[in-house]
Amino acid sequence: MEFDKVSPSKLMLKMCIPSVITILIMEIYHMADIFFVGQINNTAMVSGLSLASPIIALVSTVGVLIGGGGSSALAMMLGKKNRSDAEHVVSFCYWTSAVLGLVFGILLYFSAPFLSRLFGAKGESYEYCRQYISIFALGVPFMCFSSAMGSLIRGNGNSYQSLIGNMTGTVLNIVLDPLFIIVFSLNVKGAAIATVVSNIASAGFYVIYMRTRSFGLSCSFKNYTLRKDISLLVLSLGVPMAFMTVLNFTTGTLTRRILASYGDIAVSALSITGKVVSFVTMLQMGITAGIQPVMAYFYGAEDYVMLKNYFKRTAITVICIGTILTVLCFLFGPFVIGMFMDNPEVVEIGVSSMKVMLICAPIAGIQMLTTSFFQAVKKPMTSLILSVVRDGVLYIPIVFLFNSIWQLNGYVAARPVSTFLSICVCLIVLRFGFDFSA
Repeated sequence: MEFDKVSPSKLMLKMCIPSVITILIMEIYHMADIFFVGQINNTAMVSGLSLASPIIALVSTVGVLIGGGGSSALAMMLGKKNRSDAEHVVSFCYWTSAVLGLVFGILLYFSAPFLSRLFGAKGESYEYCRQYISIFALGVPFMCFSSAMGSLIRGNGNSYQSLIGNMTGTVLNIVLDPLFIIVFSLNVKGAAIATVVSNIASAGFYVIYMRTRSFGLSCSFKNYTLRKDISLLVLSLGVPMAFMTVLNFTTGTLTRRILASYGDIAVSALSITGKVVSFVTMLQMGITAGIQPVMAYFYGAEDYVMLKNYFKRTAITVICIGTILTVLCFLFGPFVIGMFMDNPEVVEIGVSSMKVMLICAPIAGIQMLTTSFFQAVKKPMTSLILSVVRDGVLYIPIVFLFNSIWQLNGYVAARPVSTFLSICVCLIVLRFGFDFSA
C-alpha cells in the first residue's frame, strides 16, 4: 500500500482499527487461561499460572525484535519505492524468526524448573508453574514466528490480514481452553496445550498467506540476505521494543517475587486486576503500533510535515481512548474481577488496587507513542533509552522503595507513579527531538 495516496483519517482507521482489535484479542487470549482456570477456584493454580506469565514477555522478544523492526524497515523501503530491498527485509524476517523460535523453544523446555523457581513459585504453585512452562515451550517456535509475521505484514499495509492471523489462534484458544481445562480436567496443563495448538494455527495462516500473490512480496529463501543495510536495519529498529520486552520480563520476575511473598490470594487478585487494567494501556499500544509503519513510511519518503501530522493526530487519539476506557474500568472493573474468581478476598484486593493502578492510564499512551515515533525515524537509541527509563530506571527502584514502606499498597502504587514520571521525561525529549532534519 502507498500510504501517501490515502487520506489521513481513512489511513488511521485502516491501520489502527485492526491493530487495536489485534491487541484486544491478544488480551482476551491471555486472559482466557486465567479465567477458565479461575473457575476451578483453586488459588494455587491461578497463582502458578500467573507466576509463569513473564515467560510470554520473554518469548515475544523474538516477535518484536524481528517483526517490529521488520515492519518499520519494510515501510521505509516501500516509502523509498525500493521493492527489491523490501523483499530482502521480508525474507530476512521470515526465516530468521523461524530459526530463533526453534532455539528459544528448546532452551525454554529444559529450563522450566529453574524458571519456575526464579519466578518465585513455591509449593503447589511451583508444580503448576513448571507444568505450564514445559508444555508452553513446545509451541514457542510457532509463537515466535506468528508474532513476528503479524507485525511484519503491517509494514506492507496488510493490517487486516495481521488481524485475521491473530484472531485465528485466539478464537481457537478460547474454544479449546474450557474443553481441555474443565471438560478433560487437565487444569493448568490444558491451558498450556490450548496455547500450543492455537499458536500452530496462527503460524500456519501466515505461512499460507505470505506465499500468495495478494501479499505482494516474496518471502523466498533466495531473497534471504545478511547484508548490513538489511539485517542491521531490522535489528536496530527492533532492539528498543525487544529490549523493552526483556526488561518487562526482568521487572515482571522481580516484582512477582515480591508479590509472591504476600501469598496466593494476593497473587491471584493482582494478576486478575492487572489483566483488567491492561485493557487500557494495551489498546493505546495497539493504536501506536498501527501508526508506526505509517510514520516510518513518511520518514522514508522524507515527508516530515505528514509525519508530524500523524504523530499529533495519534497523540490526541490515545489520550481520548485512554480516558474513555479508564472510566469504563471504574464502572465495570469490579464486576469483571468477580467474574474471574468468586473469592471475596480476591475481589476486595482487586477492586482497591485497580483504582490506584488506573490513575495515570489515560495518558500512558504518550510514552508508547513517543518510543514508536523515535523508532520510526531511525533513532532507536532514543527509543531504547525512553523504554529503559520507564521500566528500569524508574519502576524497579520505586517498587522496591514503596513496597518496603507501604507493603502491598506501595507495590500497587509504584506503577502509576513511574508511568507519570516517564511521561514527563518523554515530553522533555520530544521538546528537543521532534523538530529534526534528515
